[in-house]
Amino acid sequence: MNDLGFYYAPNDYIDNLFLFDVYDRDGIEYSSKFRYKHNSGKKWYQSLEGSIYYKKYTRFDINNIEYKDIFKLFNKGNYIEDEDIIIKHNQKFNPLNSLSIEYKRYSNTNFEKISLKEKLEQKNITKINYVKHFNNNSYLTIGYNYNNDMLLTEPIDANSSSTYSSVVGPDFSYSIPTRNLINSNNNQWFEKIKFNYGLRYSDGSQSYKTVSCLDRDRDGLCDENEDDEVLCVDNDNDGECDYSLSTCSDLDQDGLCDECIDDNDDNVCDNCVDDNEDQICDDNYSWSSMEIYNKNYGGLQNDLSFILSSPFDLVNITPRINLRYDIVNSYICSDNIEDYICQGDIQVSKQKYSDRFSWDSSISFNTDIYGLLPINFLNLNTIRHKMSPSLTFTHKPKGGTSFFNVDQFYYIDNNLTDILNETNARSVSTNTNNIISVSLDNQFMAKRNNDKNPIYLFEYDLSTSFNNNSLEKFTPLIADLSIKKPNGDKIIDMDFLYNMYDEENNLYIKTGKMPKLKSVNFNMSHTFNLNSSSNGYSNILNNANDTTRSTSSSIGNMFDLDEYKPQLSNGKLWDATIRLSADAKYEDSQWSVESPSMTLNGGINLTNNWVLTYSGNYNFDKGSITIPTFNLSRDLHCWNFNFMWRPSGDSRGFRLKINLKNPDLQDIKVRSTSSNFRN
Repeated sequence: MNDLGFYYAPNDYIDNLFLFDVYDRDGIEYSSKFRYKHNSGKKWYQSLEGSIYYKKYTRFDINNIEYKDIFKLFNKGNYIEDEDIIIKHNQKFNPLNSLSIEYKRYSNTNFEKISLKEKLEQKNITKINYVKHFNNNSYLTIGYNYNNDMLLTEPIDANSSSTYSSVVGPDFSYSIPTRNLINSNNNQWFEKIKFNYGLRYSDGSQSYKTVSCLDRDRDGLCDENEDDEVLCVDNDNDGECDYSLSTCSDLDQDGLCDECIDDNDDNVCDNCVDDNEDQICDDNYSWSSMEIYNKNYGGLQNDLSFILSSPFDLVNITPRINLRYDIVNSYICSDNIEDYICQGDIQVSKQKYSDRFSWDSSISFNTDIYGLLPINFLNLNTIRHKMSPSLTFTHKPKGGTSFFNVDQFYYIDNNLTDILNETNARSVSTNTNNIISVSLDNQFMAKRNNDKNPIYLFEYDLSTSFNNNSLEKFTPLIADLSIKKPNGDKIIDMDFLYNMYDEENNLYIKTGKMPKLKSVNFNMSHTFNLNSSSNGYSNILNNANDTTRSTSSSIGNMFDLDEYKPQLSNGKLWDATIRLSADAKYEDSQWSVESPSMTLNGGINLTNNWVLTYSGNYNFDKGSITIPTFNLSRDLHCWNFNFMWRPSGDSRGFRLKINLKNPDLQDIKVRSTSSNFRN
């Protein structure tokens, strides 16, 4: 029995929804969601909005009982209890002053009755953020962030890693946006100098990360170093493996899963685990028990920048200088006798404060050059070429300066090392760097007769840089070709990477050769919109912008079952959207092509009140549609009727939902789902 309860709203500002669920073979769940919202406060707030969600679980303790009888749930020793708490609070003290708080604590016992997407979204979170804006456009922020994942997705290879727990802060920052250094109207060059300033203090951060490993028998132990199942283990020397893979067949006994065998043509591997039903045996990877702990000891950062706006009209010349000053109270080595040489084991030392002053400067030259090419082709009369060359000189001096007379580097194991690595102090280079960056952007557009709007054709951009202190002084040449739709959106994007040096580190240009192509990244994406208008049908579900409707968002919303609503554009008898995309990569003289994808969305007004919509992704490798979804909807005046059906896939099934239209009363609903669909 699901969603038994009542809704209570004593006034216009607060309400509470109580729900009670009973599962005869699982237990009892009770939940309460209290919401509040008030605008135009008279004293200490301008607006106030938030919610408190509480859910309590009372379930059978499967470790102590065998037969589950709901009437004996509360017998001594038969049950366990847990709870979820979610608190959200947003408050505006005035238009320039706001506070937001988010607190989430989930139990470990509620995973059995929620979907995989909901499991992966469950995180124990504490977020506090306070922002104050001042009349001069500067602003102050104070924040704290704690995050702990309740469940990690399965690793996809043996080199995966995931940060599952982190704490950041408390943090404090103050920023002054870019503004004039001198406010006057004398039109002198120095009046074009602008500056910005930022201050940030952090108490530091810490995080825990886990790494993946190969686990072919899925026993939760890494094969590489815990149970020795690297390939074939033959302890009795009889020529046969002494273990068997629990998830797949291993006929050739090489310790790896055999190729997928689908005997009954149901698009699922029969000889191995194929969780995602892609007719490829799943590799067996697991998270290792090893944790990687990272600690940052924080510190104080100061940033001050000066920029001179170009005093010239045809060419923009922009000098810039960036000043940084950091103060921390931690080193990465122990310096007991204060001789700036690490003694003994490397460890964090908090014996005294250290500081660092660093800076860099640059000057940029850029301009725009326009050219017109008259033509008479396909009703086009002009092609416009906009060329934008840019040249930037950057100077980054070696190391940094300490006003506390603390050396910035230490020799640790004969390596020159930054002593402030694990703090908020910005890193500095051990060498002085003078960098020259060059880029050339080209944009091509066309014009029709008597048409004010340009037609976008394509863009072709080039960029590289030179650093005299690098082994390869020229960085690879990057070329980007973008073919446009008439409205300016990309339809094809190709990134080319050219090596400037041969294998013996000789510059190609010096040997009379052109740079060598190293890699190409190709991406193509296009959306087709098809529809038929009919004045006889009303707009049941409004979608204001037909031309920019996102197909990917509608697919993603299907998983948010309570939020998903079919979309059909205004005044259309039927509406369909097809999005095609493809990716390819060229590297090491070989092309690798990813499977193209096609997203399908469509809808039809069956009557003046009924709408039927459809969505799905077509998988070219399998030749089938994944996650097909049909949605039948009807407007019931103050209510909405919605029936969703998925005929295939992991979440196949149906959901029937009738709910109030009012956005503040969405929890008042009647809902029924099939078991597969719910899970």
